[in-house]
Amino acid sequence: MSQMTNNRRSRAIRRIVAVFLIMVAIPAAWLIYVRTRNRSPEVRAAVLSQGNITSVMTITTVIRPGAIQKTSVGRQLVNQVHVQLGDQVEKGDPLITFDLQEFEDQLAAAAELREQAEAAAEKAAELVGSQSDDSQQSLADLQKQLSRLSAGLSGATSALAKLNNASPAELVIQEDLAEALAEQLAAIDPESPDAPAELRQLLETLTAGIQISGGETYQEQLSALGQNVSKMSSSLSGLTGSLGNADLAALLSGGAASQLSGLVTSAQTAVAQAAQAEELARQALEAAVEVIYAETDGIVAQINAVKGQYAGTAGTSLNSSISSSLGSLLGSSGTGSLGSLTSSQTPVVVIYDNTRPKAFFQANRYDSAKLAVGMPVTYRQDNQTWTGQITYKARIASNMDFGGSSGDSLLGSVSSASGLSAEPMIDLEMSLEGEGLTQLTLGFNLDAEIQTASAEDVLLLPAEAMKKELGEYYVFVIDSAGKLSRRAFVPGIQSELFAEVLSGLQAGDRVVLNPTNDLRDGMAVRVIADG
Repeated sequence: MSQMTNNRRSRAIRRIVAVFLIMVAIPAAWLIYVRTRNRSPEVRAAVLSQGNITSVMTITTVIRPGAIQKTSVGRQLVNQVHVQLGDQVEKGDPLITFDLQEFEDQLAAAAELREQAEAAAEKAAELVGSQSDDSQQSLADLQKQLSRLSAGLSGATSALAKLNNASPAELVIQEDLAEALAEQLAAIDPESPDAPAELRQLLETLTAGIQISGGETYQEQLSALGQNVSKMSSSLSGLTGSLGNADLAALLSGGAASQLSGLVTSAQTAVAQAAQAEELARQALEAAVEVIYAETDGIVAQINAVKGQYAGTAGTSLNSSISSSLGSLLGSSGTGSLGSLTSSQTPVVVIYDNTRPKAFFQANRYDSAKLAVGMPVTYRQDNQTWTGQITYKARIASNMDFGGSSGDSLLGSVSSASGLSAEPMIDLEMSLEGEGLTQLTLGFNLDAEIQTASAEDVLLLPAEAMKKELGEYYVFVIDSAGKLSRRAFVPGIQSELFAEVLSGLQAGDRVVLNPTNDLRDGMAVRVIADG
């Protein structure tokens, strides 16, 4: 009984184990069969269709003023400062007023200086004129005496010639007397202080060289000779008196004439300098700024003026030697310096136009090749959006300079979105339009997207389906049998998500997304999802 019970129990256990094994083995075998029946790779796929595409470049720009007003003046006394640093102003608002009384005083002093110079020049001209009249009369008398001396000498020479042909009782004439007299007369310089002595020597030579006596004709010629000698003697006396005139002697020696000429020249130079000083003072007054107004809407970025003090730095003053030279001429100390009249280069006030800001960007050689004037730009900051476009692209690349000493940080360089900062860069300027522009901080960065290209109703390929090998773009197309076909294509505009297909593919093609490197042409795949 006991043995039979044990056998039955063993059979029941074996049946239970067999049933359990059957229930576990069959599903496992089926699973193994299913898994080994199809070893094709699983892929995700997408179907090509038409659509619009836009290509953008993301950059970081710097906000700069749309215009900058820099006003410089000469050394002017500040009367009132109407604004403070950081004030928002409108075009036409008064910024700084100046006191121009100093410039008016300078012009009056210069005019007085010119009048004194003209009066001195007039006195010098009168003095020269009176001296000239006296000198001209003395010169005329001198010329008259010289003419009489020449006539007497000529008559004496003629008488001597006739006496030589007459028959005197006894006539002895020194050989070559006429030639000697002519040479001595020609050698006499009327302007020389030795002229009187030379003329006396000539007469003595004439007297000593002639010995005459007897004969009627001879006596007539002798009488004529005596008359001419007398005329020469009279002329010599007059000539001696003229040469003894101290004024004429000084004039002929050049001393007085040189002094008078120097006086006139100095007076004329003083007049010219004084006139120039007056003109400079007039120009300074005309150029002086009484009020500086805002030439544009904007914010006060710099202000270098304090009420009651001079604005700017002093430039080169008028030539102070004008006053000293005229003072020496007129016997006075002059009117003093006329002050500084040249403009300073230091700006008294600087206004940044923040109502029409601009965005600036520097692109490297690769980015600049994609950018052109007219491309639209979108700016984003703190959930706000502004628009604009590229308005300027430089044609000459320049290196960035981080060691520059420019005081205007808003004019510094801006880094590119890619590339090294030390490589040559191209400057680009972009407009900025929209609401709330004055809330933007000049000099801060602003994120932007430049639309480099766009197209409508074109064949679009998901960017994740593209692969590139040896410069060729290709995709894997899945046919109706589930097999792969490697197909090359030509891309056009590319964005982050899509690429325009110019040729090689067509709408409805099913392509593999994110293809792995183990996929091959003709391979069977299983699509597990469509993108």
